[in-house]
Amino acid sequence: MWIPLAEAFDVTLRKQFVAAGIGLRANYSSEEVGPIGYECETYPGHYHVASSNVLVELASDGKERLDADTVTRVLVTHLHSYATPFIRYDIGDLASLKDACPCGHDGPTLSNVFGRTKGLIKRPDGSLTVFFVRGGELKRIADFDEYRIRQVSL
Repeated sequence: MWIPLAEAFDVTLRKQFVAAGIGLRANYSSEEVGPIGYECETYPGHYHVASSNVLVELASDGKERLDADTVTRVLVTHLHSYATPFIRYDIGDLASLKDACPCGHDGPTLSNVFGRTKGLIKRPDGSLTVFFVRGGELKRIADFDEYRIRQVSL
């Protein structure tokens, strides 16, 4: 089983792992508060919120259109940090929040989670889209040691 810890992963890569018989189980967390949600076994991409650790809400402003979905900035309140409390902390991620999961889990569930928005680009119509580029794909085009991709305008 592969448990990615730091980044979202490409849907194509997920399909390749599944085809090879390698199970995937992602979690959603941050350095500041620890576990935020655990991926649903039945509906990949849906994260059951770790309600015993955090309260999750979405910011009331700044909704973005991400392909066919609407996402908003994620705010978390850490329930166990007494020395340095995080209350409605904007962790810089975008997501959708529902009261329940399609699997039947009756609790807050995040989906369309995009961490730190660095894997998104903005289209001329203002909507966002996922933009995953793996180094191996670029190496077939040009030889390099390091790379960085920045969107500087529409």
